[in-house]
Amino acid sequence: MRGDKFAGPWGGHFEHARGHRPGGGGPFGGFGPGFPFDLGGFGPGGRGRGGFGGGFGRGGRRPRGDVRAAVLVLLAEGPSNGYRIIGEVTRRSEGEWKPSPGSVYPTLQQLQDEGLVAADPDDPKQFTLTDEGRAHVEQEYGDAPPPWETLDGGPDRERAHEFRRQIGALAMTYRQIELSGRPGDVRRAGDVLEKARRELLAILAEDLRGTPEG
Repeated sequence: MRGDKFAGPWGGHFEHARGHRPGGGGPFGGFGPGFPFDLGGFGPGGRGRGGFGGGFGRGGRRPRGDVRAAVLVLLAEGPSNGYRIIGEVTRRSEGEWKPSPGSVYPTLQQLQDEGLVAADPDDPKQFTLTDEGRAHVEQEYGDAPPPWETLDGGPDRERAHEFRRQIGALAMTYRQIELSGRPGDVRRAGDVLEKARRELLAILAEDLRGTPEG
């Protein structure tokens, strides 16, 4: 089956033919199973492969939170273990903060040494607050917002989150066009994306030159 090939705005070639579902091309590195959350670093948590820029893909700078506070606040809601604590922090921060096991488990051990948490005798991996721990949480965190709502980044983090949403919506629209079966539409969409890419690069160049916003 012959398809229509063209060089995409991010390099590489795309092939579109009726009945063919592209999997490896496209300006976002391909749209396979799990779309739109495998878009090179976009989507919740920015866990896609590759990624645009340094802040969204795997290995980019991630917001840091107070692991100790997160553990104590969650245990104040009920018994839990390290695995569930990691998952709950990730969920409540909408993927912006996923504490590592290397930070959560030592924190649980430290809190246990301080007498603030205790392991379940029947399940050593399950932890609960002691009376002293509950008093500590009330005193230290009673009136404070949850730690997953006060991550490093502030307004910049909110803008980054909105940027990822916009990129996800753009990618989904491109995917719909790519599957439409009309190669001419795919070509036009590629031209639009190329123009947008160049305009974004122009903004970046202005920032690097120190040009004031107009």
